[in-house]
Amino acid sequence: MKLYELTNDFAQLFDRVDEISELDGDTETYQQAWFDTLSGIEEEFEVKAENIGAYIKALTAAAKDLKAEESALSKRRKAKEKQIYWLKKYLLESMQAIGRTKIDRPMAVLSVKNCPESVKFQDEKAFVDACMESGHDEYLRYKMPEIDRTVVREVLQRGNKSDSEYLTLAGAYLARDQRIDIK
Repeated sequence: MKLYELTNDFAQLFDRVDEISELDGDTETYQQAWFDTLSGIEEEFEVKAENIGAYIKALTAAAKDLKAEESALSKRRKAKEKQIYWLKKYLLESMQAIGRTKIDRPMAVLSVKNCPESVKFQDEKAFVDACMESGHDEYLRYKMPEIDRTVVREVLQRGNKSDSEYLTLAGAYLARDQRIDIK
């Protein structure tokens, strides 16, 4: 039986508890049968829940191992990419120094190519400041500010003490979710 089926059986059993007191005859026998059924469902529910919990623990360990492996692979990849960047730069500078634009060999063909034009700045901050002062916002991109949830939580926990704090916290509220803790 699946966990959701046990949950439904549990709910149906509690919906029928009032029917026992309305029955004619030996209600004690019916009550005992009801409690026995409840105990059986609870036991089976706990076993299913325990199995799911154990499976979650196994998945959590596997995910942790994969994350560690991802991190190790990412470090190795970044080291290789850094080495590739350095070697390409070294090779380009060496070929430029001797005036070579192409080397055609059996294992590799190396050629110096012109990249598309790119924008460079001597001082990015000065450029941004100049755009803002002259009203040329079309050259700039603006990002939505991020909310510092820790500070907002602290203010909400203290309680809104002034109108200015209330206005800055309009629409923010504290909520407590629930989670499953598996040990």
